[in-house]
Amino acid sequence: MFLLALMSAIETLPGHEADALIQKADAYTVRVTAPGVDLPIPFRATTDGRPTHGAGWVLVPSFVRRTTAATGAGEVRLTFTFPGRPGPVVLRSKGLAEDVYLLRHLGGERQAAKWLDAAVPASKLVVRWPDDHPWGRPEYRDPPAGLAAAVALGKAAYDAKRPELVRRITRDSLLLLPPAAAAHWDASFTADTLTLDTRWSDRMYFALVRVELRKTAKGEWEVTRVLADEILKGE
Repeated sequence: MFLLALMSAIETLPGHEADALIQKADAYTVRVTAPGVDLPIPFRATTDGRPTHGAGWVLVPSFVRRTTAATGAGEVRLTFTFPGRPGPVVLRSKGLAEDVYLLRHLGGERQAAKWLDAAVPASKLVVRWPDDHPWGRPEYRDPPAGLAAAVALGKAAYDAKRPELVRRITRDSLLLLPPAAAAHWDASFTADTLTLDTRWSDRMYFALVRVELRKTAKGEWEVTRVLADEILKGE
């Protein structure tokens, strides 16, 4: 019974508590596991007697807050072991996009390449922003109620391609694309076309995703492209 209770507590421990434990620790290890990956990563607060101001105390808590949940549905697990603590803290990624993000930034992307190639294949729908295609803002307007289904279709396409966007487009930055429901969307449209834009940035990078839709000859809406890119804007 004690073991079952302990495992239940481990699985339901919120990510912010793992964050708090990191802040108090002098050292800890996080084991990254995923298909083809079993990677222990030790972190220490000091290196050669000097404070370590690195990924372990700055980036890892940020990754934990944004990408994991006790009830996550992804394949990546982060198992935190803290000296003096009787049991590990286990967190699971929220989904496939977060799997890609964590494996890239914590390690394991190369080891998981075969699985990622199968789980997140490159598609013709996702296109890196063409050099000759302007980033300029269209005339954004609130779409009418009659376009609600088309807007929902575009957002669903973005969600479906979010893991691929993370894998192919945001390779240099630490930006994590939010789910469609958590993103801000701008719309521009004509009688037969609809464009949905969402953008995000941090101190160093700016990125934009544009979902393009058109009305077919049968009067149905279809997604034609998902354009995306990131640029280095400096600190």
